[in-house]
Amino acid sequence: MTGRQLPARSIGVALPRAGRSIRLLRRRIGERRAAAPLLALALAWVLAGSAAQAGPSVRVFAIRGVAGILFSRGMNALCDELADVAAVTCTVEDFTEVPVIEAEARAADRAGQRVVLVGHSMGADTAIRVAAETGLPVAMVAAIDPPQFRVRPVPDNVALVLNYYQQIDVLGRGVVSTVPGFRGRVFRIELDEPHIVIDRDPEIHAAIINEIRSLLEPAPPPAIDRVDRGPAPRALPAASERPAVRTGRPPVYSVDAGVAPPRQ
Repeated sequence: MTGRQLPARSIGVALPRAGRSIRLLRRRIGERRAAAPLLALALAWVLAGSAAQAGPSVRVFAIRGVAGILFSRGMNALCDELADVAAVTCTVEDFTEVPVIEAEARAADRAGQRVVLVGHSMGADTAIRVAAETGLPVAMVAAIDPPQFRVRPVPDNVALVLNYYQQIDVLGRGVVSTVPGFRGRVFRIELDEPHIVIDRDPEIHAAIINEIRSLLEPAPPPAIDRVDRGPAPRALPAASERPAVRTGRPPVYSVDAGVAPPRQ
């Protein structure tokens, strides 16, 4: 059995039509290839515009101290609370993970995120160390009861320092210092909370979250005819009405940069 053969005339008509179809297909493929870079550029422009409209974002590192999985659980709780705040990413780290934290902080800074370092005990020491070693612009360091014999000076690339400490047990007790010429704001707050639970204090968490929320607000327009000394400090939450541990006295504030302590 043989296949059906087309007449010579049909073949002569079909070949030119096939050639025209192939040329048209090639032309359309070429047009699409030429348009691809323009489409990619337009997509990048749209994405960039969307990111700009979305506003700033904040990258928070909550750093635990020695045996942090048992004694620095307040860092986990802080990230859980921040999970409900839009445009904030919070991860729990251990104080020994300095290279990882520094690499992720650099990546966050390159992505345009504001970097916040929070630490308890040795985690507080690591927070200051990361700020110093990376040299990145750090929006805030919250040092919660760092070890008193290993408190590093806060570098000048940090805009705000919240230092919570206690003097009722032998652990912690660290009061931070700053490098000469430090231009940021420093709040040192003494509380009557034992070292192993001070990182869970709801007032501390409220103050930290309050400052993080302020980083998400649009920057105010520059002032005219005055020296710009940075944004006004946000008031820290007042002491709660629950009885303080042991002494019951109110928090003791020490404030640098000419800023008055929050009123009770």
